[in-house]
Amino acid sequence: MRKARAAGLAVAFGLLVLFLFIWARAPALPPGLAQAGAGHHVRILRDSWGVPHVFGRTDADVAFGLAYAHAEDDFATVQGALLAARGRLASVYGRSAAPNDYMVRLMRVWDTVDAGYERDLRPETRALCEAYAEGLNRYAGRHPREALAALYPATGRDVVAGFVHKMPLFFGLEAVLKRTPAPGSNAFAVTPARSADGDTRLAVNSHQPWEGPVAWYEVHLLSDDGWDAVGGTFPGAPIVLHGHNRTLGWAHTVNMPDLIEVYLLEVDPKQPDRYRFDGGWRDLEKRGCGIEVKLLGPFSWTFDREPLWSVYGPVIRQPHGTYAVRVAGMGEVRQVEQWYRMNKARTLDEWLDAMSMQAVPSLKVYADRDGHVGYLYNAKLPVRAEGFDWSQYLPGEISRTLWTEYLPFASLPRIVDPPSGFVQSCNGTPFRTTDGPGNPDPAAFSPTLGIETRLTNRGLRALELFGADPGNPRAAVALLTLRPDDGNDPSPVSTGTLQNRLREAAAELKSRFGRLDPAWQDVNRLRRGSVDLGLGGAPDVLRAVCGHEAGDGHLVGVAGDSYVLLVEWDREGRVSSRSINPYGTAVRDERSPHYADQAPLFAAGRLRPVWMDEATVRAHLEREYAPD
Repeated sequence: MRKARAAGLAVAFGLLVLFLFIWARAPALPPGLAQAGAGHHVRILRDSWGVPHVFGRTDADVAFGLAYAHAEDDFATVQGALLAARGRLASVYGRSAAPNDYMVRLMRVWDTVDAGYERDLRPETRALCEAYAEGLNRYAGRHPREALAALYPATGRDVVAGFVHKMPLFFGLEAVLKRTPAPGSNAFAVTPARSADGDTRLAVNSHQPWEGPVAWYEVHLLSDDGWDAVGGTFPGAPIVLHGHNRTLGWAHTVNMPDLIEVYLLEVDPKQPDRYRFDGGWRDLEKRGCGIEVKLLGPFSWTFDREPLWSVYGPVIRQPHGTYAVRVAGMGEVRQVEQWYRMNKARTLDEWLDAMSMQAVPSLKVYADRDGHVGYLYNAKLPVRAEGFDWSQYLPGEISRTLWTEYLPFASLPRIVDPPSGFVQSCNGTPFRTTDGPGNPDPAAFSPTLGIETRLTNRGLRALELFGADPGNPRAAVALLTLRPDDGNDPSPVSTGTLQNRLREAAAELKSRFGRLDPAWQDVNRLRRGSVDLGLGGAPDVLRAVCGHEAGDGHLVGVAGDSYVLLVEWDREGRVSSRSINPYGTAVRDERSPHYADQAPLFAAGRLRPVWMDEATVRAHLEREYAPD
């Protein structure tokens, strides 16, 4: 008995030694990170809302400062975005993140980056991305306890990979693979002729989650090279993604043309790694790949997977068949370059020239100080053969279903300065973007392009809920019954289902609130730390708010109207803007005064001023510093 107990203790001691040995050998940060980017000249001015105004001599200096400032407010998410693009999320966050890492390999994200980084990107764009990566390296070196050592040193290729990784998700890849709803957004622009005071106006309102890798972060970027832009960006992005400069602005809303095909492959029953194509057999391309998955503490396990590739693109085996996926824009790395050129454009022609790259397949609404407004149905639309239903699974054995060309930029649906004086985009059809003449003619576009033909509720009308919903006593029972989502193509619901939902909603409201008609703001809440505010809005209305059930009878907002920006150019061409964020600039630090300081304004539907002139920023200055 004593020998067995001693043997057991010896084994336990050995395991403890092994555990400590592995722990001690955990990856450390490379030396010198704390001095990364030492040659960059940058100042960060934080205004009274905590918004960073990043001033630099060069555009690369500004990108370096932006990375550092964003890391100060949300380093975990910025690192996560780069880690996701590397296909290494599961090594830190465990099994639940493994599908992302597999997708990175399946879609050959890094093949695309390595092939196109130097070939397709201008030197100044690469310099921007490399400076941004250096800003993250500097922050990691100065804050090693916050850093994920395996990520460093970060490089410009990591930044570009983030764009290659995210872009297919924005126009529906996840929806195709998981059948999840697509995001929504609102954007409006009006000309001076339509404004009572003669101003040109642009409303920017992309519906995004309020936290996470695609949550908006407000910045102002200004360099001696002429970069002077304000707006929203995502973790890992070195530029403004939507917003404005001194002379023009743009808004993103997601359009949902058919940009993704799914093909059913005919597999050789005797050799399942072969598929039929144009009368012959072809071998599936196979690559071994290991996905490291964190298990417990320092322990991890590498799982072998075998991403497959066909003439159409990536291949997925399922019990019911083998499928290939083809995504418009595969092989494109210039997303960041197009946004960079949009940031620095000064005229409508320059902006359209940037858009002609077609590297960013998403919808745009435009306005400028000269009174121009416009709408561009921006997408890489595949030129497809007639005779197939391209919205369904396609035969994967004939080259007629293998498209290789895209509709030219000049042929995309667009509107510039319509007679009505306004354009709107709420994730609906481009054929009803304005009132009266000026809309694109649907007959001019083949049905095979997959362009939407329906309008969302937001595009059709502003409901009473938009103007008076916080105190509306009828909204709660209606919305809990209808349960609208912010998808662009909601599924129909049967009468019987609605009747059941009505009974459930009535019972829930009576139980939780003691009545069937509580004010909507008593049910719908904005919660952030100790802040708990009544909130209007609902899915697919102009005041868009999507929530989740909190377990106490309330709905708590998590997405929808997020970073809202209203831009105005007066008769003299002077720009001013106002904005709001659901929470505040300090994404992670609950002790910061900017953790939820914008929440009361957001809940009340109010905006705050955006300051662009340095003197005005200094009049509202909280602190000024250089990355330490």
